[in-house]
Amino acid sequence: MIDIIKIQSAVAEMDQVTVKGGGKYTQVAQRVEVFRKHIGDQLGMESDIVVDDGKRVVIKATIKSRDGFVVATGWAEELRGSNPVNKMACIENTETSAYGRALANLGIHGGEFASDNEIDKAKRNEKIIDERDAEAPEPKAATPATPTPANADVDWSKWVNDQMNHLKDANKIKLLMWSKKTQKQREDLKEADRELSATLGDFYQQKYDEQNTGER
Repeated sequence: MIDIIKIQSAVAEMDQVTVKGGGKYTQVAQRVEVFRKHIGDQLGMESDIVVDDGKRVVIKATIKSRDGFVVATGWAEELRGSNPVNKMACIENTETSAYGRALANLGIHGGEFASDNEIDKAKRNEKIIDERDAEAPEPKAATPATPTPANADVDWSKWVNDQMNHLKDANKIKLLMWSKKTQKQREDLKEADRELSATLGDFYQQKYDEQNTGER
């Protein structure tokens, strides 16, 4: 029997990041780890790309029982190019978000049902859609939310983008070596921009899990 309360208690004991407004949030990779540890092969997760038209990506994540019964689903949408991560790994980022929603619908949530990060993302996407739909848009200087890095010389958005590109086709040994080599930089990144840190952490965990399960 699956004890969701016990699983959620295990999630609550994990390290959390602080989102805007002061709320605490457990990253998707950590919730997936707890899911697999406590549920094993009783339930499985899979994802389907519903839309990928060059402008936006929509993915549906599904959690099923062994006999195929759908226990929970989660949907996520990202706009290509809406942030540094979505410029090069939009599908991976959307899939991670969809898994997070499916786990939340199962009862394994990371904090508030709609985090401040998700609300900020929705506002960014709305702005991009408005700009695309404008018939004769006047070029406007965008004012992205630029993080204040712990090291003033570091462009964290570019650094995260470079690291994800570096890890995209990495094997397990290369992933572990990267984790050890970049520990200090990742600690600085977490201090400078927790959202970027969470995104990079989820991306790394996904690649690591692919090596363990053979999903390439």
